[in-house]
Amino acid sequence: MANKRMFSSEITDTDKFMTMPSSSRELYFQLGMHGDDEGFIGNPRQIMRGTGAAEGDMTNLIERGFVYSFSSGVIVILDWEINNTLRADRRKPTIYQSELNELKRLPNKRYALRQPDDNQVATNRPPSIVQSSLVKCSVVESSVNDNQLLIDDSLYQNSLDLTLFQKQEINLFINEDGLSIDVVIKAIEKTGKVSKPSFNYLKSVLNGFVKDGVVTLDDLRRNEANFRGTNNKSRNNARDESYYKSGPLD
Repeated sequence: MANKRMFSSEITDTDKFMTMPSSSRELYFQLGMHGDDEGFIGNPRQIMRGTGAAEGDMTNLIERGFVYSFSSGVIVILDWEINNTLRADRRKPTIYQSELNELKRLPNKRYALRQPDDNQVATNRPPSIVQSSLVKCSVVESSVNDNQLLIDDSLYQNSLDLTLFQKQEINLFINEDGLSIDVVIKAIEKTGKVSKPSFNYLKSVLNGFVKDGVVTLDDLRRNEANFRGTNNKSRNNARDESYYKSGPLD
């Protein structure tokens, strides 16, 4: 394992990082110093105790998409390969292969959670409730952490920098309105294509889905097909077109 660890200003100079409390930023640096060659840390609680970090500091890192917490208690630094570049012949494979198989590497070198339709089956995670070893919510739905990672990654890919409060609002569309994670991600992607992406635009897209009863991707495709049919008959249809103005589904 390499003895040197680095941190990229591409990560640490962002508002998302700099607006965290100094204790949360310090915890990120300490975790980065103790990660293995693929960015995994098997003793995060020991590091937290050693640095005097609070549970809230780890929660900040998880919620802002800097680290990901597995049900095993292992964590991974999601921007590891942006921070650290090791030659393949010098990299020691992580011992946490099960956790590694739950992830994929994006072209921008960032880790992301594998989605169910990825080629490789990638999880041994219990399907409903798991014990969190990092946050004092004794039991949590395993999908909550997974969904947040997918949302954070989509926001990052589409240059949308939301506050924690705004992310919580987006999650309400899943938890209270029943929208699938795929539909939320599609809304983020469409928002990223407009000239001035914003939280308000994204929220209007999601509100439009709720109004139209769109919950799944199939609902979205049917709704768009119906819209196109109606629009061909009458250009004066007075419905909200906030989503469709950004273009058809890919």
